[in-house]
Amino acid sequence: MKVVFWNGVSISDDVTNYMAAIGIILSSEFHCEVVLGSNYISNHMLQDCFLSKMKEDGIAHVPYCFLYDSSEYSNALWNMRKNRQGNILERPSEGVTILFPPDVGEKKIFSYEVSEGTFYLLGIAGENYLSFQNVLDEADIIIVFLPQAEIEIQKFFCRFSAVIPKAIFVLEENIRGNRSFYYDEMAKYGIIKKNIGSITKNNEFNEACIEGKLEDFIKDNRSTKSLQYSFLFGIRRIARLLYERNNKRKGV
Repeated sequence: MKVVFWNGVSISDDVTNYMAAIGIILSSEFHCEVVLGSNYISNHMLQDCFLSKMKEDGIAHVPYCFLYDSSEYSNALWNMRKNRQGNILERPSEGVTILFPPDVGEKKIFSYEVSEGTFYLLGIAGENYLSFQNVLDEADIIIVFLPQAEIEIQKFFCRFSAVIPKAIFVLEENIRGNRSFYYDEMAKYGIIKKNIGSITKNNEFNEACIEGKLEDFIKDNRSTKSLQYSFLFGIRRIARLLYERNNKRKGV
């Protein structure tokens, strides 16, 4: 199953950490094979969530995001690959594979061949019309992250209402608020409540991803008594929705 993860409003606020966490849960709790990738290169990549490594370049702490089709992207990808062959960048844990970002010469953004039952999760950024539209067309499901802001949500649906039929929407909350308001707002566009999730921003989670300790964070907070349980519950719900959608697609 090909799944796009996309921040529908902001390029600077990527969804790398959430996608990595959902991938781990699909692998460890639903026993699925998971492939992770992105169509951009930034100062914080998927592999950083799993492996605590010293950054290799001197601008590691200056935020950057090189978009697919840009010259900066091509140069950064060349530096990442160097003399390495193939598409696989890391296998950080059993059942999880991280890919190099796709080469601009490849015909498809979902460039890696996977089996029918594998979850291929791809983070995207930018709105370059051709490559952006191609990846949305290729995807089976689009996970769209939206902010806790009525005006931004309205702007998004004015521009991108075409993605609604195959989208799951995730409200990223700064504070736990009145979700029914946002459910009602999205219902105006024909979106049912089942296809809306919510996650409250969590500093401890983000710090664990920066330090390469995402797996430990998930393992350490499985108990219902954990202070992070409700946060992870929101992420698990999205993973379950994907798992159920895939089963339905396969006729299971």
